[in-house]
Amino acid sequence: MVPALVRVHETRIRLGKSTFADLADNAVIHRAWLGNRRFGYFEEHYFGNVGGYRSWYLGVNDFGYNAVPVADDWVDLSDLSHTVLLPDRREAYRVRASINTGVVSGNALYEEVQDGTFFGISLGVDQDLASKFRDGPPTESVARFRAVG
Repeated sequence: MVPALVRVHETRIRLGKSTFADLADNAVIHRAWLGNRRFGYFEEHYFGNVGGYRSWYLGVNDFGYNAVPVADDWVDLSDLSHTVLLPDRREAYRVRASINTGVVSGNALYEEVQDGTFFGISLGVDQDLASKFRDGPPTESVARFRAVG
């Protein structure tokens, strides 16, 4: 099966196949995280006035197809949140990692994206809330969701 094609404004992305290097590196911000069980990465892009001042995000979600983690020694230690990658490591990651998640947001405060309260720990589905029946490209994957409460 062919990976799902997503079009955001003038940008076309094949989930699970297109890499971040396929996009212009004009992201407003990027964030990466690596935990004991979870990892992820996202870049924020901005529509501007044409898009009602909304942003769109592309990322790697550990639940998604073809997910590639970042390494813990790639983090810029001068960043207090420890979620910014060193420039050369980020460039290498952008070439290697396939985009498997995309989100178009409503209006979020810059601080909400910066401190992680807008998305929480990950961009997209969290493995504690969903599990895969089988791995495969986005058009073949099937997920099961659990109620939490």
